[in-house]
Amino acid sequence: MLYDYTLGLREDEIEAINRARDLAPGFAERAAHHDETGEFPHENLARLDAAGLMDVVIPREFGGTGSPELFCGAVPTFVVFEIAKACAGTAWCLLSHYHATGQVAGVATAEQAKEIFGRAVANRERFATIGSEINIQNAQTSTEAALSIDQDTITDDEGLIIRSGFKGFTSTAAFADRIVWWHKDPESMGLAEGLLLSLVPRDRSGWNFLPGWENAIGIRCSASGPAKVENLRIYRDEILGGPGDWTYKHPYTHELLYAALLTGIAAAAYDGTLEAVRGRTELHTDRALMNYIGEMSSAVQAAIAGLRYATEAWKALPSGDAHHITIRALHTAKETAQEATRRSFELVGTRAAMRKAPFDRYRRDSRVASLHTREWQHMEWVARGDLTGERFAKEKYGPAPSAAAVEAGTGR
Repeated sequence: MLYDYTLGLREDEIEAINRARDLAPGFAERAAHHDETGEFPHENLARLDAAGLMDVVIPREFGGTGSPELFCGAVPTFVVFEIAKACAGTAWCLLSHYHATGQVAGVATAEQAKEIFGRAVANRERFATIGSEINIQNAQTSTEAALSIDQDTITDDEGLIIRSGFKGFTSTAAFADRIVWWHKDPESMGLAEGLLLSLVPRDRSGWNFLPGWENAIGIRCSASGPAKVENLRIYRDEILGGPGDWTYKHPYTHELLYAALLTGIAAAAYDGTLEAVRGRTELHTDRALMNYIGEMSSAVQAAIAGLRYATEAWKALPSGDAHHITIRALHTAKETAQEATRRSFELVGTRAAMRKAPFDRYRRDSRVASLHTREWQHMEWVARGDLTGERFAKEKYGPAPSAAAVEAGTGR
């Protein structure tokens, strides 16, 4: 093992990560098949479930094994890292389940969480999320996000009906049991204070998952194509918490798992490079090549260290500071994955161009995985936070709550 990132972790955390490591070789053997066909990795996810790795973001009081940090903790972070080293598409499916599970844990009432997670653990249910992305046009003048779901919604005594709606990317939702659907409280003025999340069964009429992702260049097995909804019923007890809870009550964010996935791809590219060069001893005297390998090694270590720093920050620091550290870690992971997957071709040479070699897949997967949010926006948040000292974990969705609101305990 080149990088022992488990130093300082608890025994139970290391044991969970080791379960992911045990599964990784089989996933790596099937990775090329899933990349070539785009076939959803049902078998891989079933094995993750059997190993207890789908439950690591479900709170312990509801039957899971999650830590208080949920999907910002060391276990989900490094489980995703280990699986991404073997098959980034499967890791994307896993982190999508983690995202949605964490959203439910963060905004559901205690009564809702007990019912939802009790059922999920008993029935081995998988979750997905159909959410939002930054509206780039608005983001140039405001930090507020806009739902990228064009929705026509009406309310009635039973809850609400999405008469029509569309979402461009819906990772794993077509194969999930329950889906977190994002919408806005019709009575709220803005998105930040009106954002609502609901958990809706996948088998309810109204979902229509469309083709399109088969044309993607990477992460091809994640079923990330578009979806349309028509007359989708959402009952009142399926709405999680209240308006604005995702923005103001639930501090955790998604970025750390994206950083873990990208770092895993970078580590796989580096490991593959070492394997290809190790037996070619004539290359070991090429000082330029040795320099590049040393640079790759150092960059991958820095990306892994960024993950560990971020997981510790979520334990000990205010959420705004932890998120700030996480965004820095994500930037390092993106840069490292892009450079490692590019450099691997130069170091391995023509052998890397063979279809059976994994390097092209690493390159394509890292490119797709790095596109979730525009990097200039992440860097703007980092720069502004460094300059002003003001950091809000949900800056992507709206402005920080006022001091009076925080003191009053409302978050708004």
